[in-house]
Amino acid sequence: MRQTMSHFTFRNFPRDLYGMFTYIHEEPRISLSEIARRMQIDKRTASAWWKIAVENGIIVPPVLRRKSFLNFREYVYFLKVKDPAKLFEKLKESTEIIYYMVQTGFSNFGITSKNPIDPPDDVVLSGERSDYCLSIPPNCSFEKSLEVIQEKLTVLKDVELKPSPLVYHDSFYEPWDEKDEILYWEYYYNMRKPLSSVMRENQIYSDKIMNWIRRRNEFGQILMFYFPEGERTYLPSIYVLKTDYDSVVIDLFSQLPVSSAFYRVGGCLVMTLYVPFRLIVRSSVRNVLSRLQEEALVEEYDNTIVEYHYRP
Repeated sequence: MRQTMSHFTFRNFPRDLYGMFTYIHEEPRISLSEIARRMQIDKRTASAWWKIAVENGIIVPPVLRRKSFLNFREYVYFLKVKDPAKLFEKLKESTEIIYYMVQTGFSNFGITSKNPIDPPDDVVLSGERSDYCLSIPPNCSFEKSLEVIQEKLTVLKDVELKPSPLVYHDSFYEPWDEKDEILYWEYYYNMRKPLSSVMRENQIYSDKIMNWIRRRNEFGQILMFYFPEGERTYLPSIYVLKTDYDSVVIDLFSQLPVSSAFYRVGGCLVMTLYVPFRLIVRSSVRNVLSRLQEEALVEEYDNTIVEYHYRP
């Protein structure tokens, strides 16, 4: 009799990847051995879970982004261009562009650059990026999260307004030398990069690196994304809102069980939501924004869908 092999799915694999996410979110450089100890599993199991989480896009390893100090500003452009595909290929030769994407919506191309650029064709929205705010998603279903959002919508008139976390720093961050800059780009893509490889590749002493890592929250932010069903099962949509109520919007959409990102550009709140293709969830986002407009908490908004992107 021929034996059949069990087929792996996210649902039938006995693991607590959300628990692993929370430990690394709290301590980005925590070792897998320490995670195993806290979760009361062996290290091999922890290593296997981490591999599955990363390879399937459930957890994106923590990345480092600088705060919006005057010497660290980044410049964001939402454009309407004639040929997005051609521009996408052309920008691969640029050393100033740190991120770009092809979109469908109010904008069909997005660019983030180290310095101001002369963008092609029509600029829909542009400006300096503020600090980020990245949600810590609750461990629940989308259906449950929508219930929580609906409950919050019923008490909008009583909501406590808080200062926006999407700030600009009107000063230079100093001191900042050549080695600081090297370390920033070493940890830009992965805050968990081994210390030994950074030392070896750049000939920087461990004391310098460890001191830099310890003070990272002074100048930077750790961003770590969580996608319960894997990143590929969600459609990234960028919403641009005219609002003075950042904290209200952020609180509502931070109830979604997948990471949501927020920042400001050109006087507008920009949020990136990762929403599954189910109609009830996608329509709920529109319904929430509609309610916020009714309550005069959002003046107007528009959105664009990310088709594909590239980060050199």
